[in-house]
This record gives sequence, C-alpha cells and structure tokens, in this order.
Amino acid sequence: MFPFGLLSIYLVSTLVCLVILYVWKYRRYYYLAFQIPGPSILRMLHILFVCIIIEKLEVVHKILAKLIHEERSSSPCMIKFWYGTKLMIFLLEPNLIRKVYQTHLRKDPLSYSLTNPILNGPSIFQNNDIPTWKAHRKIISHASFSMTALKVHVKIFHEEAQILATKLGLKAVNGHPVEPEKMMGLSSLSMVVRAVTGLDFKIQQNFHDQHPFLSAGTYGLEMVGTRIANPWLLIPAIFNLSGYKKREEAACKQVRVFAEEIIGKIKAKVSEQMKNFLEDSKTNNFLCNYIEVSIRDQLNPTIPRRHVMTHDELVSEIIAILAAGMDTTKSTNTIILIMLALH
Repeated sequence: MFPFGLLSIYLVSTLVCLVILYVWKYRRYYYLAFQIPGPSILRMLHILFVCIIIEKLEVVHKILAKLIHEERSSSPCMIKFWYGTKLMIFLLEPNLIRKVYQTHLRKDPLSYSLTNPILNGPSIFQNNDIPTWKAHRKIISHASFSMTALKVHVKIFHEEAQILATKLGLKAVNGHPVEPEKMMGLSSLSMVVRAVTGLDFKIQQNFHDQHPFLSAGTYGLEMVGTRIANPWLLIPAIFNLSGYKKREEAACKQVRVFAEEIIGKIKAKVSEQMKNFLEDSKTNNFLCNYIEVSIRDQLNPTIPRRHVMTHDELVSEIIAILAAGMDTTKSTNTIILIMLALH
C-alpha cells in the first residue's frame, strides 16, 4: 500500500515547484509590481481575514477607510491591490489618468469584461481602441458639457429637487423618520436622464419605489461583485450553469430596453427637426446632447462611417453614462440631504 505521507510530500513538492516556475516565468511582472506603492499581499490577507471574522459593516467600513487613507497619504497618485495573481492599479491623479488614457488604453480583460454584459458592450470606459475612444469622447464632451448645456442642467436639477422635497415633506408630515433611499434613487435617475437625453419621462411622478433601469443596473453591479468575491464564477462554464446567468441576462435586457426607448424617442424628434430644417434654418440651434448628435450623424450619409457611432455603441454609451451619472448624482444628493437634516 502506498504511504499517504509520501503521497502528501509528492503533492506539496509538485505544488511548490509549480508556484516557483510560475513566479520565475513572470518574474519581471512581479518585480515591477512590487515597486508600485500599495499594501502588500500579507497586509491584504490580514485585512481580509479580519473583515471575515468581524462581519459588521460599520467596522469593516472603518478598516477599509483607514487603509485607503494611509495608502493615499503615502502615494497620492496610485494604489495597487492584488486579486490572487492579478495586479490591479487604481489611478487617483486626474492628470495621470488623462495621460494613460491618451497613450495606452489596454485595460485588464478579466475585470472589465465582467461589466460588458450589463453595459451591453464596451463603452467609453472600456474601449481599448484609441481612435474610437477619442472620437466618442469628443462627441460626448463637446455636446453634453458646454456652458449652454450646463445652464440647462441647473434648471433640471432644481425642478427635480422640488419634486423630491414635496414627496419627502408628505412622508414626514407626521413626524416619523423617513427612509429616503428609494426616492433619492428615482430623483437622481430623473435628473440624469433629463440632463443627458433631454427627455422627461416623469420618473418621480410615475414610479413609487423602483424604476426597472435602477433595479436591473443595481443587480448587474452586484453580479460583478459576486463574481469577484467567488472566483469559481469567473469560469464561464460554471457561471452559465448557475442561476445567476439567467438573472443577469434578464437585467441586461431590461437596461437595454430603456436605452432603446430613449434612442427611439430622440430619433423621432431628430427626424422631425431635420424635416423642419428645410423650411426654417433657425432650427439648427437644437444640438444639445451627444445622443442627438450621434443619431444625426447616423442619418447623414455624407459623414464617413468610421466617425459615426453604431447603434450598439450608442446603446452601450447611454447605459454607461446613465449608470455613472446616476451613481455620482445620488451620492451628492444624499450628502446634501444629510447636511440639511443635520442643519
């Protein structure tokens, strides 16, 4: 009978040899990685172990906040984290981010591919082709962040804030505490949709607790975290067999339906305006957001196709911009509400 102890020695020796060979093969990768500022693997494992034991969100939040504060104090430009054998670098300096984006757009295929399903393809945040990325960025920034557009945004935010204040006032009339999170989500989404698309879906008036785009987008982001926290779900065969896959597909369809609805309304509006343009040249003053610009370019056969967003690219850009804008707007609105409550 083969001794179990000897078998264990063989297995451990084989594993150690494989690790040594792997590290030696990628020795330059690890050598350069350890030159980058950031917590060591041992410290990250220690923090992970502590977080698993504690399991209290407020304590875990303080531990992570302390870690980030210490790392940013020692290195204000970038922070590194290890995800198994994967090195993840987070750039914190805007000028550095701009330089990297303009010279090298190759992003980690594993991390960014997880968001591809919910965004319905690579958006401006993930596109690795520099000419395409620059063209899309130019369209979005020039059409959506002009001074004229920003003035309109202020009016939109004020109108939506008044609706939110009225709804919160009705909830708080009896003096009991109010949970504003769902109403904040609806108001923030309405602000971003109106500012980005120029369309008013009356989201705060027509929806009470949740909007389909919000619920689907939230699930999509939760799925990214779930797959990162459970590495076996990164294997396509296992993920496809799990129940997560069907729910993710349903969420992806839901966010796409909303983006398609936006495109349909704006396309009808642009088509009507282009007809009227032949009768009155003054109607050329309606360029106010990048979606209209992109659709107008699609309808113009004289523009080279390589400079025009395809339909699928536009869908992905809309979802990405709405998700990113929704996140920052909701955070800002929540902070303002807390400050008003404390005041």
